[in-house]
Amino acid sequence: MPDKEGLRVILRELLIDLSKLFEQIPDDDRAKYPIIWGAKDRFCIKDIHAYTQITDEIILRNKHLLKKFHQKTLLSYVAQSLLKALRKQSIIDDLFSSTFFDDLLSQSPESLTCATVITGISLEEKSDISIGAYNIFTQEELKYPYKIADELFLWITVKINNSYDRELAKEKGNSLFNDFRRMICFLLGQYGDKYEIRIGFPLLKKIGPYQASGENYEIVFFNENKQMLGAHSSKPIYLLVPLHDPYFAQNPNFSQLWEIHSRMTNNSHLTELEKRIVNSALAVGESIVTDDFRNSVIYSCIAVETLLSFDEKSLFQPSIGERIAESVAVLVGPSQDERLAIYKLVKNAYALRSALVHGGQPEMENNHFALNYYLKMIINRLLNEEPFIHMKTIVDLYGYIKFKKFSF
Repeated sequence: MPDKEGLRVILRELLIDLSKLFEQIPDDDRAKYPIIWGAKDRFCIKDIHAYTQITDEIILRNKHLLKKFHQKTLLSYVAQSLLKALRKQSIIDDLFSSTFFDDLLSQSPESLTCATVITGISLEEKSDISIGAYNIFTQEELKYPYKIADELFLWITVKINNSYDRELAKEKGNSLFNDFRRMICFLLGQYGDKYEIRIGFPLLKKIGPYQASGENYEIVFFNENKQMLGAHSSKPIYLLVPLHDPYFAQNPNFSQLWEIHSRMTNNSHLTELEKRIVNSALAVGESIVTDDFRNSVIYSCIAVETLLSFDEKSLFQPSIGERIAESVAVLVGPSQDERLAIYKLVKNAYALRSALVHGGQPEMENNHFALNYYLKMIINRLLNEEPFIHMKTIVDLYGYIKFKKFSF
C-alpha cells in the first residue's frame, strides 16, 4: 500500500495520462465523439476506454472521498478540474496533484429535506402526518413553484443531515423512501398484494376515497402461425393504505420499529440486535413488495438470516438453514408439535432459496409467506417481551434460544 507521498505521485501520473486523452475538435467532428465539453473550445475524449480506466483508478486511489461524495460527482469534478487546467495551460506537477481535490474538500456539509410525490396512501381528513423519520402531507402544504398534476397528490419528506453532495443525498433519499414502502408492507403483511405504494413517478390515479388505479397492461396470445388468438387487458385497482389509521404510526407492537429506523436514518447508535431487527423488517417488506416470486423467497431468507444468523466458531455445528429453522421454531412454537412443523417449514423455505440461488428450477411453494409471518411474530417479541427487551446482541439471544432448546 503506497504512503501519502506515493499516492500523490501516482495521482500526478494518472492526471498527466488523463490530460493526454483530451483533444480540441472542430465543430464538424462533434458527432464522432461520445463525450464533449465546452461550447466554444470543444474538448473531446479520444479513447473512451482508456479514459474510463484512468478515472476509475483515480477514484479507487482516493476512495476515502466516496464517504462524502457520489462517484458521479467525483468523475465530474475530475473532468471539469482537468479541463480548467488545460484551458489555463497549467502544469500538472506535484503542487497541482497535491491540491487537486482541495476545492471539493473545502465544501461544508448541509442539512437537506429530501421530498418526492407519493401515491397509494390516504390521510383521510388530515393534511399531514409524521411517522418515524418521515413527514407526509398534501401538495397544498409544500412551497413548490410547479404544479405536478391536476389532482391533489401527497408528498413524503425525510431529512438528510451532514450532506456534502446533492447526488449522494438524492441516492440516500431514494433508499429511505423505499424503506418507507418496505416498513408499511411489513406492517400490512401478506395483505400487501392488495396495495400499491408509488414513490415518485409514474403516479397512481385516485379513483375514489379508498381506491387507486395503475396503468393498463396487455398480454396478447398468438398461435404458431403468428395469428392473434386473443388478448388479456387489465387495469389494476388497489386499495389506498389508510395512513391516518393509528395501526401504522402508533401500533403498540411495532411503534418502536419506526423509532429505531429513525435513529438509523440519523446515524445514531443502535445495538447489534436493533440493527438486526430493523434490517430484517425491511427485508420482509421487500419480500412482500416485489412482484418476482424468486426475489420474494430470497428476501424472506435474507430477512431470517439478518435477524438470526450466528456463528459459534465451533468445529462441528449445524448448517445455517438447520440452525435458523431451530431458532424460529423455538421462538415461535408454543408446543412440541407446532415447533416441529415450523422447523420443517423453515427448512423447506431455506432449501427453496438454496435451489434458486444455485440456478435450479425447483417446484415453487409458498412457505416463505409463513416465514414472513413468523418473522413478524419474532420481531414483535423482541421489541416488547421479557427477557428480549433487555438483550443487545445476537449472543444474548442465542443464549436464550439454547437454554429453551434444552429445557423442553
